[in-house]
Amino acid sequence: MKESKYSKYFTRDVVRDGEIAPFLPRVKFNSKKNFGYGNFGLRFAYVTEPFELPEGPHAHDFEQYLCFWGTSSNVREFDAEVELFLGEENEKHVITESTVVHIPKGMIHCPLRFTKINKPISFVNAVLTERYSQIT
Repeated sequence: MKESKYSKYFTRDVVRDGEIAPFLPRVKFNSKKNFGYGNFGLRFAYVTEPFELPEGPHAHDFEQYLCFWGTSSNVREFDAEVELFLGEENEKHVITESTVVHIPKGMIHCPLRFTKINKPISFVNAVLTERYSQIT
C-alpha cells in the first residue's frame, strides 16, 4: 500500500496461526507495540471446535474483558457453551449467550473451556495494558 499521511494508523500484520490450537488462527494487537503508545491489547479468535485455554487459574495487574458472541448475521445467535471459573473459590460460570465478562485487576480466573461449539463463535480478550502478563 502506498504510504500516505494516515498510513501510520493502520496495523495489517495481526493474524497469528495456531498459537493455542492448530485450528485457531487469532488476531493479536497491542497498542504500545504497534503504535508506540497506549495501554490496550486485543486478541480475537473465531472458535469452531471445543478446546481449553492452556492457562490455569491466574490473575493480572490490569483490567480485562472477555467477550463472547455469535458469528452469524444475528450476533445474538449463540449455539455454544463456555465454562469460565472465577475467584479463589474457583466458581464455575456457564456462558450460553452473547456475553462480556469484566475481570477486575487481581481477580483469579480460569480455566476457560469452550465445551460445546455447535456453531462458530467469536472470542475477544481485551486487556487494558501495554504488556500481557500474569501475577499468579
